[in-house]
Amino acid sequence: MADRTPEPSPERRPFPSLAESTGPADSVRPRVLVIEYDADLRAYVREHLATQYEVLEADCGDAGLQKARAERPDVIVADVRMPGLDGHGLCRALKADPETDFIPVILMSGKTDLASRIDGFEAEADHYLTKPFHPAELLLRIRNLLVVVARLRLKLVVGSFEDGHR
Repeated sequence: MADRTPEPSPERRPFPSLAESTGPADSVRPRVLVIEYDADLRAYVREHLATQYEVLEADCGDAGLQKARAERPDVIVADVRMPGLDGHGLCRALKADPETDFIPVILMSGKTDLASRIDGFEAEADHYLTKPFHPAELLLRIRNLLVVVARLRLKLVVGSFEDGHR
C-alpha cells in the first residue's frame, strides 16, 4: 500500500471542500460507495475516506449495484476485478440505468497498461485509478468529481429558475 500522508492543506486545495462551498444548510456529508472484494483494501480506503465522507461498502459488483440503486451515493469507487459482476460490467449497468447514470464512477485496478485504462473508459468510468494508489490522489479525485457535480446542479437550478422568469 502507499504511505499514509494527509490530504493537501486547505491553502493548497484548488477548490473549497463541498462542506465549505455549500454552507451550513447542507451539512450532510457526501456518500461514497466503495466496492472492493479485498476486505483489507476496502478497510484501507474506508479509513481514508471516513473523515470527509459517509462511506458505504459492498464486497462484490452485484451487491454494489444493488446498493447503488438503493442508496444513490454521490460517488462510486470500484475495483475492476471482482467475483461475479466485474467493475466494467458494474459501470455499464450503472450508466445504462437512468436512476444511476449520473453517479460518477472511479474504477481501481492493478492493471496499468493503456489498453486496460481504455477498457475502463469505454465502460464509461469517469476516472481510472491504478493500484497502488496514494490516498491523497483518491481524495482529490473524489472531491473534484463532487465539485463538478455541484456546479452542474447549480447551473441546472439557476437555468431552470431563469427560464421560468423570462
